[in-house]
Order: sequence, then structure tokens, then C-alpha cells
Amino acid sequence: MWWAQGCPGSDLDTHIEDLRAQGWSDDAIALERQEATRLAEPGKVWPECWETAHVFLSCEWTFVPTFAGPPIRIGIAATEVESVCRMHRIPRRDRQEVHTLVRAMANAAAPVLNEKKS
Repeated sequence: MWWAQGCPGSDLDTHIEDLRAQGWSDDAIALERQEATRLAEPGKVWPECWETAHVFLSCEWTFVPTFAGPPIRIGIAATEVESVCRMHRIPRRDRQEVHTLVRAMANAAAPVLNEKKS
């Protein structure tokens, strides 16, 4: 997920190298880099992900207590996502995709949220 800057798997340069290896032209790669930069603006939510973003923000995280610091976020339970989807009246046919996207968002956000503040 190269578009989630600062999160695991977000290295745009690695993504660009992969595109080169696939035979993309320099012009196409330049356009891809420009689009990636535009979409990675803080606070930017793609229109097709709007419902998923609302579900993600409404979900409660699962925490693991630690002895030496604040609790660690480990993710969002599937039952939590399902419950929030029902509250937001997400159609049943869309819930599996929303769950997959919320899981991806949680996996990208957890390392950043669990980062120790100095």
C-alpha cells in the first residue's frame, strides 16, 4: 500500500522500481508518481473509500495491556467491523469489501499509533 505514506509497505520508490521491472514507460511512471503524491496528501480520502473510512473511524480498537507503557493496539475485531457496518447501514453485499479495507487501514495505522512518543 504505497499510498499510505509512513506505514509499512508505503515505499513509493520500491513501487516505482516494480513498475519499471514490469516494463512501464518513463512517462507512465512519472504520471504514477504524480498521482501517488497527490493521493498521499494528509487527510485525503478517496470517494470510493468514504464509507469504509467512516466505519474505520467508528470502530473500537482491540488493545493488549503492557507492563512498561501504554496498551498496544493490535487491530479491530471482525465483529466490531460487522456491528459498525450494520449501524452505518452498509448493504450486506458490500460488507466483505469494507471489512477487508478496514483491516488494511488498521494494519497500516497500528504501527504508527503504537509508536513510542519521545
